[in-house]
Amino acid sequence: MATYPSYQKWLVLLAFSFNTCCNSFMFMNISTVEDVTEAVWGSEEHPLSDGTLNWLYSASLLAVLPYAFPASYLLSRKNTLITGMGVVCNVSGAWLRYISAVTGSYGVALASSILIGLSAAVIITSVSHVPGTWFRKEERSLATSIGVQANYSGWCAGAVLLPYLVSTPDDFKKLMLIQALIVSCSLVLFVLFHREAPPGVNGDEDVKDEEAQEDEGEKSIVPQTGFFSEFIYVMKHLWSSKFFVCQLAIYSAIGGISFAIPAVQGEVFDSSDNSISFSDHETAWTNFAFVFSGVVGGLLFGAFIKKQYINIFLSICFVVCSISLTLIVVVSHLESHFSKDTVYAMYLVLMGLSGVTSLGFIGPALSRACSCVHPISHSWSGGAVEWWIQVFGAILTQISTSFIYVAVLSWVATIGWVLSNAFVASHEDGTAEENEDLLN
Repeated sequence: MATYPSYQKWLVLLAFSFNTCCNSFMFMNISTVEDVTEAVWGSEEHPLSDGTLNWLYSASLLAVLPYAFPASYLLSRKNTLITGMGVVCNVSGAWLRYISAVTGSYGVALASSILIGLSAAVIITSVSHVPGTWFRKEERSLATSIGVQANYSGWCAGAVLLPYLVSTPDDFKKLMLIQALIVSCSLVLFVLFHREAPPGVNGDEDVKDEEAQEDEGEKSIVPQTGFFSEFIYVMKHLWSSKFFVCQLAIYSAIGGISFAIPAVQGEVFDSSDNSISFSDHETAWTNFAFVFSGVVGGLLFGAFIKKQYINIFLSICFVVCSISLTLIVVVSHLESHFSKDTVYAMYLVLMGLSGVTSLGFIGPALSRACSCVHPISHSWSGGAVEWWIQVFGAILTQISTSFIYVAVLSWVATIGWVLSNAFVASHEDGTAEENEDLLN
């Protein structure tokens, strides 16, 4: 059995985090500079419609959702192979996007989106798998938060930098070349740092047997069968755990809201129906406040929120998120009574509060969700939560047209959390029995 130095787990996490950061940055290539990208892949004779342009995002999402399931299956069996394929897809997608920008080929751009989506599928199933295999249980919340917030860091960078760096098709082409070169570094980091975790690397040698069993986060109870048999087996047990399903529903709703907020902010900040409108650069900074606060908050929460306080922490997050979104709606209706600078400052603060709560909670929440269905593999349990967050995010981004909708949904999710919390707490002691039943 291979042995590694104690810092190896952080190098593995570094390689993963860099790759996921690059992946989310590429997801922002299209939506933040739509006028430029329409000029890059369209022409006066054949203009690119908004719907056609949106397919460059939708194609990535469609690649993510089905491939996430085989990725979950393969992560614990062919970890180096499947992780390496994800990195190669990311790098290939970056270079195809550059080629598509230079040639003006929409077809090549669509192919790049599919490859980026395939890489994202490996990423969302790995975000819990890496901490579950390499890190001890007291470190997993932080490790999960680092992986999650690395993803949001790429999102944040893309949201803020692209409007400033890209104003013409030539700017976009230059940026796509720089992007391809930077993303290629993820392949170098993978070769240098990625390793498969030896069995028991995340456990204490001197803990009690019961604790040691819990600390073997990725020791799967699933029989070594084919993909479809394992998929059915795992889904049956995940969905039969009321403890897990309660969390899945709430986390997916709040996580989905976090996807929709940047998409609907334009309806508030630059709508002609409002007495005050803001420029693209000003709305870029409200978007930055939202994502950056979530990244910083998520890292701090992962580092300092202890397991026994997660319930209280999540309750506070959901309530503050709902209040912040409601206040954004209120301010948008009362903005004529304030100066533009005052309104803008209020939006920055409220977007920051909604970001730190709707994004920052995910790391500790994922760690908690995975632990409640132990010893189901983290790649399955954590991947299921991330998968549904992607689904909710895609749906809400399409159907939400104002902050009113996301605020209402946030309150629904918060009330659902409060009502289910008593049920979850009453079953806290029953989790071990549930897992024991899974073993039999």
